[in-house]
Amino acid sequence: MSYCRWFEGDLYAYRGAETYVIHVAGSAVDRFGVQPLYEESSAGALYERMFQLRQRGCEFPDDALREVAAEAMEEGLRLRSEAGLSTWSATLLTLYPEMFPGPLGASLAGRALRDGLWSLNPVQIRDFASDRHRSVDDTPAGGGAGMVMRADVLGAAVDHVLAERPEAPMLAMTPRGKPLTQALVRELAAGPGISILCGRFEGIDERLFEARPILPVSIGDYVLSGGEVAALTLLDACVRLLPGVMGAASSGEEESFEAGLLEYPHYTRPVTWEGRTIPEVLRSGDHAKIAAWRAERARADTRSRRPDLVERHGDARRPPPSGAQRED
Repeated sequence: MSYCRWFEGDLYAYRGAETYVIHVAGSAVDRFGVQPLYEESSAGALYERMFQLRQRGCEFPDDALREVAAEAMEEGLRLRSEAGLSTWSATLLTLYPEMFPGPLGASLAGRALRDGLWSLNPVQIRDFASDRHRSVDDTPAGGGAGMVMRADVLGAAVDHVLAERPEAPMLAMTPRGKPLTQALVRELAAGPGISILCGRFEGIDERLFEARPILPVSIGDYVLSGGEVAALTLLDACVRLLPGVMGAASSGEEESFEAGLLEYPHYTRPVTWEGRTIPEVLRSGDHAKIAAWRAERARADTRSRRPDLVERHGDARRPPPSGAQRED
């Protein structure tokens, strides 16, 4: 099976009998300093190699990369199933399935997607419309600007997803929803997966929320063009907490909001930059003092930048997961 050929660019990539093979055109080898031949053991490894070659300057069709990514996802899901491992699954009800996975196809989330740690299934809402125009919206009752997503069409779409995945909670991304918090993210990430309805236009017919078990969720006090970008935000927050996605199991434990506080500030080399020096305590090697400094900075920054968190969590005195205690 071939993914791209010479006449399409700089690569000839195909699946051989036992390995995945990439031949690189001689002109590209000379121009970009890459090898003429690569052999990879899996579709996931092939994707990583092709992505690297793209970054080096090699040209080939985008469809080839998407095709390899899809095969890598199927491969990852199959291997996890054969090993008896579960996969966190996300189903998206949307008018724009092409927006997914979007940025979630890159970096840690993208690798986890190809490795089968999580799966993504965008579902076109228009497939559940009953008229020949595949209409999903209508004018608002009582008058006003814009259009409203219809309850009958969304109801059919939601019923379809709930029937297929009754164990997964159904959420709707809307500015009228419950604020998204790290506590909710952790709860969702610990479950079997989620289903998300992406709102559009002026909003969703309120009768849908009265008739179906849907949790409205908002990512902030502002308005987007649609719920797809909000869904990407929610998915990224959940996926990064899945076992095996981040490098260390503790990577997400001392971040903003985990203890009702903003996270402490970070520094790295060089020690001095534009006359500004890393705080001396962070260079002292005294872990107790460092922990205490970080805890105090987290409390101070939370009080100055997010007083609403202080009000919500008391005097923001809860210790972070590191166990650092305040020194009064």
